[in-house]
Amino acid sequence: ISVAMMQHVLQSDIAGTYMKCVTHHTASQKGARRSGAVPTGLLLGSVPRWVRYAGEEQDHSQPISCLQYQLAFRPREGAIHIPEGFEWAWDVIEASGTTRTVARPGVIDGETRLTVKWQGDRQLAQIYVTSAGVDLVERIEEKLRWLLEGHIQHVLIYLPGDQAAVGAAGRGLESIGLFPAGWIPDFYRGRRDALLYQASACKSIDAGRIQATGDDAKAIVGDVYGAWLRTRNARSQDLHAGRNDRVVSLDALREAREHAS
Repeated sequence: ISVAMMQHVLQSDIAGTYMKCVTHHTASQKGARRSGAVPTGLLLGSVPRWVRYAGEEQDHSQPISCLQYQLAFRPREGAIHIPEGFEWAWDVIEASGTTRTVARPGVIDGETRLTVKWQGDRQLAQIYVTSAGVDLVERIEEKLRWLLEGHIQHVLIYLPGDQAAVGAAGRGLESIGLFPAGWIPDFYRGRRDALLYQASACKSIDAGRIQATGDDAKAIVGDVYGAWLRTRNARSQDLHAGRNDRVVSLDALREAREHAS
């Protein structure tokens, strides 16, 4: 089946594929590497702790993380906006063999357009931003509050890398509890890159249980885990604040974004 799938991909115009390899199962990571894939991100605590894998002993008190591997079939050159605090994305891009340059700052206007999808039984949600406008941080903050104050545990946000508002968001994203997850080239239609951010309702994630093969993957784990630690306390305080007494106000978000730009 794998050979047939690969033949289909190579005969089509698909730009690439990405895989999610659970970090407690290094064999899947090794298999991804044998196919030529490279690590481009870490989804921290994205698998609920009650998920069990047959024949494996594990501590179910902690959620499971996934390393994201990317295999590009038809890499292209292009420019991308990288927000402040996500500079390690350049190392990931270079390791992937894909060529990207720093995009020039552009005019930021219009309203943000996004779609929200969730899996209630798995306590997971995804936010797909197709157009980033002046209200990018506020719109995402609104959706996060709705999702994480419910029963969603992990939220993955896809941001278009060709949008100037994404690059200017900077520390404004961190101020609402987001931390980087990774990068997917040519994800959106028109071969637009996606920058991945994430938010977690978990108060405790044991880094010692995250196994990674290769120095490049270990570097990603360190970067993502460190970013989560920086945002954890702020997000925890914000969730316990009343809706009319928020730790992070919209005015503060605007100031953070203006400072980053």
